[in-house]
Amino acid sequence: METGRKLSGFFTYLFIGVLGIASQYPLFMVEIEKLSSQLPADLAIPKELLVIQPLIVNFVLMIVTLIIGYILAHKVQLRSALIHDQQFFPAFRSGLKAGIVGGMVMTLIILIFDLSFHQSIPDGHLDMFQPPNWIKLLAALLYGGVVEELLMRWGIMTLLVFLLWKLFQRNRSTPSPHMYWISIIISAILFGLLHYSANVLAGPMTFIVWVRMILLNGLGGVIFGWLYWRKNLESAIVAHMMLHVTWFIGKTIIYYVYV
Repeated sequence: METGRKLSGFFTYLFIGVLGIASQYPLFMVEIEKLSSQLPADLAIPKELLVIQPLIVNFVLMIVTLIIGYILAHKVQLRSALIHDQQFFPAFRSGLKAGIVGGMVMTLIILIFDLSFHQSIPDGHLDMFQPPNWIKLLAALLYGGVVEELLMRWGIMTLLVFLLWKLFQRNRSTPSPHMYWISIIISAILFGLLHYSANVLAGPMTFIVWVRMILLNGLGGVIFGWLYWRKNLESAIVAHMMLHVTWFIGKTIIYYVYV
């Protein structure tokens, strides 16, 4: 495998990632305003600082995972079209169809789950019955589609594959498929748990909400991880973005037809 890497690709993802993290600011401010009645009246910390602090943490984590992927991905046969391939568009197109299909399949799974259990899921967690929000969609595309894939696939999954390979298969020139699957599953579970804070803000954490958070996000993580392994990082990003786009279209139809 060609191991040439382009710093331009690294900085492109850094720029998009910064936009993705910044897109969370207005959404976080809305949530803080909702919780303002629960905050101490004499709270010395400005609300803006309460929002900025987690965004700074996310920025630092993104930088770390970007560097991890940049250093290790090619060593374990993982790649990004933007960073590793001299011709971006042919490499991007090679995983485009799989990414689109993967995102649409995940949307269908979520839709079936939510419609099947909607009576047991607290209202705050069911955004399919809420009016469409274009700001949330943009934030989902930039943060969910790019930043979360940089964190979970490019960074954590890559690191897991590398560590498992060096710990258990150092006599092999490349990791076995088992190492990839273990890394995909572990990173998918972590991906599900990563959504805990958003779910806490959305409403009560009932048993069905825990199942929904870990199962649905975990399944998405498996699909995105497989695409990263078998295609490239961009295929996983396309799938994640397609999930948000098709979900937005689907819930918009549901809202205007049934609500």
